[in-house]
Amino acid sequence: MTALKRCKACGLIINESKIKDLCPACGVPKITFEPYTERVSLNRKRLLDLHMHPIMVHIPQALISLLPLMVAGHILLPERYGIAFLHTATVLSALLPVSAAATVVSGMLDGRIRFKKITTPYLKQKMLIGGIMLLMTVGMAAIAVTSGFVGFYVPLYLGLNALCLLCQYLLGTIGVQLMFSVLPG
Repeated sequence: MTALKRCKACGLIINESKIKDLCPACGVPKITFEPYTERVSLNRKRLLDLHMHPIMVHIPQALISLLPLMVAGHILLPERYGIAFLHTATVLSALLPVSAAATVVSGMLDGRIRFKKITTPYLKQKMLIGGIMLLMTVGMAAIAVTSGFVGFYVPLYLGLNALCLLCQYLLGTIGVQLMFSVLPG
């Protein structure tokens, strides 16, 4: 069993053999480290250390941030380039609900592993906001696949996109509070 140490200054938990003269995270002297005992079972720790939910979150974040640029490129660039942006936006919009659904599922699994249930107040809030965002991504995909980004559909699409960004912000503000929370056992 490897000996774990925790930096008293910043909370970094690290294998004792990896500590040199300074904390690699905050730079305080090695003397500030204290012994640390893991509070969760080895199997739960292995699953949490995969970081699947935090990784999955980045896919829809990237798509939602990139899609308005694709739509703008379609509208503002000459037809030759605008068509490429149109097709790219359509394909990425179609993939968006799939990535959002994977994020919701990975979040529920992460919550179940982390807290042994998914009915805590914060997790309920995250599931509600995530579900709303998922529905909006389905709407964005439907608009992109059927409308070709013309007329009334462009502001509707961009409005849904903006609301998805708001949902991601709300999800992130809750998620960052939960990132290092784990029910012992």
